Amino acid sequence: MFLKWFALAVIAASAAPAMAQQGAVPALQIFHAAITRGDEKAVGTLLDKGIALDARNAQGETGLLVAVQHGRTRIAELLIARGADINAQAQNRDTPWLLAGARGQTAMLAAMLPKGPDYRLRNRFGGSALIPACHYGHVEAVRFLTAHSKIDVDHVNDLGWTCLLEAVLLGDGHTVHQPRRPARHHGVRVSDVRRRRRLLVVLPETRLRQAVGREPAREQFRLPRATN
Repeated sequence: MFLKWFALAVIAASAAPAMAQQGAVPALQIFHAAITRGDEKAVGTLLDKGIALDARNAQGETGLLVAVQHGRTRIAELLIARGADINAQAQNRDTPWLLAGARGQTAMLAAMLPKGPDYRLRNRFGGSALIPACHYGHVEAVRFLTAHSKIDVDHVNDLGWTCLLEAVLLGDGHTVHQPRRPARHHGVRVSDVRRRRRLLVVLPETRLRQAVGREPAREQFRLPRATN
């Protein structure tokens, strides 16, 4: 009988850490769910109760990264003020700073800048926060990054693209690749052309001249012809 109870005690003791870890998962899920739906009160309450600020989910995403993903600016500002890590990199290599640039979240970038973004970190394409901002035509984010941060305007990603090439050749990164509507000039939407021009005005002139001189192989940038 003693051996039976002793065995049960050993099993229970060995299972305790796993049970404790499992118990922490729901709290993290509740935290991230509150961030996702924009529930500032619930997020504040969980922080006051001691939820781990930079706890990560299975994808390595912190609460701040989740806030950026869902455009929850006020919650992101709250998390940043509480000391959230703006450079915490998820499994897909996104960080809050990198993704805020890609999503054009200028207010979030402004809140993160004083916290010291790590300009050495790259996204899964080897890019900075600026390159996808140019890719998707986020003019105000590009304006902010080039005017206020120490980001390298001439950085070349793993695909051989700079922010200038993204702005000139991709427009908003979506429909310009698949022309479908008639209001176009040489297969490119007029609105995309205007957006590119705005980006070209924003990007520093001296850096533009340098970037143009380093254009990769021309065949990399052939766009599909317009189809009816």
